[in-house]
Amino acid sequence: MLFRSRLIEFNQSDKEFYLYVRLHPNLINKSQELLESWEKLEKEYSQMDLVKFISPKSTISTYEILEKSDLVFTAGSTLAVEGACIGKPVFLFGHALYQELEICSIVKDINDFKLKIQNLDQREIEKFQLNTWDYIYFLENGGCKFQNAYLQTNRRNIQDQIGR
Repeated sequence: MLFRSRLIEFNQSDKEFYLYVRLHPNLINKSQELLESWEKLEKEYSQMDLVKFISPKSTISTYEILEKSDLVFTAGSTLAVEGACIGKPVFLFGHALYQELEICSIVKDINDFKLKIQNLDQREIEKFQLNTWDYIYFLENGGCKFQNAYLQTNRRNIQDQIGR
């Protein structure tokens, strides 16, 4: 909760981007305590123009938000994989199965996050995008299939686009 608060505070002090907090749709199946913690945070920041919370019950498409976003940060959602797949800079500030696969930047704290945003490197984003296809291949052939995402390109197209 502390990191979430600091991230929103950073966003308010920076004023260079909007922060859309898409609460995971499965959050409605979690504990009442967890739901209340998010509701409390949303109320705290409801007066700020640059921070918008999107309810887990919302019909707004997560993938439309992803397409329109400049960057993605997550606490461990597979949205990081999907964001990297379409070439978005992705920042992980939690733990995930993919955290060691070089598909996103791992953020240690708010200062690390600020530094990584300031030093975005297109070649690193392209590397993350390419590495994502290895993870997707594993999931499709040995792990579990994506149920809610339609991936519109393939590894060969990405390699052609970035000149590999």
